[in-house]
Amino acid sequence: MFEKIIFQKDLKWAIQNKYLTDIECLRVNIGYDISKVARRMGDFATGELDKAMNTDILNGAIAEAYEKYAKGQTLIFATSVEHAQNIAKLIDGAVAVTANTKNRAEIIQKFTNREIPVLVNCMIFTERNRYATCRNSNDCKTNKQ
Repeated sequence: MFEKIIFQKDLKWAIQNKYLTDIECLRVNIGYDISKVARRMGDFATGELDKAMNTDILNGAIAEAYEKYAKGQTLIFATSVEHAQNIAKLIDGAVAVTANTKNRAEIIQKFTNREIPVLVNCMIFTERNRYATCRNSNDCKTNKQ
């Protein structure tokens, strides 16, 4: 459509020029092992990744990390619909939102209004969140590093 980009700035520039707030990051080791998960076209094989990540022990560790470290609105990325539902069951006030969720727009609006503290999603917010109210993001759908 267009032959050249006429304006481009990266995250570092936007933070330095006060368009975005600075990034705070904390990585919590919950003990997962994805070393045997196959990769397809640069990403982990979805079914295999879900099998490796969607366990009672790891889901409990995700909930525990949320309780210990999260401050404010939190968006959690799950590997499957079932994974999102399983995590949401373990966190008070959390709601799973997926492509199958009938009242998805209403739930997202409630999250935006701070009526829901935690959204656990699968394939709804595919490239991180775009909500100014969200201070935390837990990514269970690891991409190739």
